[in-house]
Amino acid sequence: MGGMKVPVYVETSVISYLTARPSRDLVLAAHQEVTRQWWERAADRFDLLVSPMVRDELAQGDAEAARSRLDAVRDLRVLPMSDDVLRRVHDLRGNLGLPDKALADIYHIAYCVAYDVDFLTTWNCTHIANPRVLRRLRDLSHEMGFFLPTIVTPDALMED
Repeated sequence: MGGMKVPVYVETSVISYLTARPSRDLVLAAHQEVTRQWWERAADRFDLLVSPMVRDELAQGDAEAARSRLDAVRDLRVLPMSDDVLRRVHDLRGNLGLPDKALADIYHIAYCVAYDVDFLTTWNCTHIANPRVLRRLRDLSHEMGFFLPTIVTPDALMED
């Protein structure tokens, strides 16, 4: 395989943790620090990817914070919308049992499935890196025969 980098889809929450002011909450502060440490080395080790959905989410909210988030992903490759992504959104939306407010999260997973992205990294443990969701995804990938990314938080992708 030589110099090929492993593709990693960077979900919105990772960039939010990366660019946010340090939290007073100890757990969040630890997640932010892990994210910063991972980010410093990630581009050397991985092919970091985002989608138009990530960019749209990063652009929301406070203008200054949005600029900072968008700057962080400026040089990352953007996976284009495709019929395959839309097909996977339809399949996942109909079968995962997530609430309507989780539609963006379904898109993140669908991009990874459609483009065979090895890893999806996220801090969203409600609708993405959630054991029940992961089990349903695994079952669906077996039933429907689609590629399933490994869904992890950034600390799982830290170097040994």
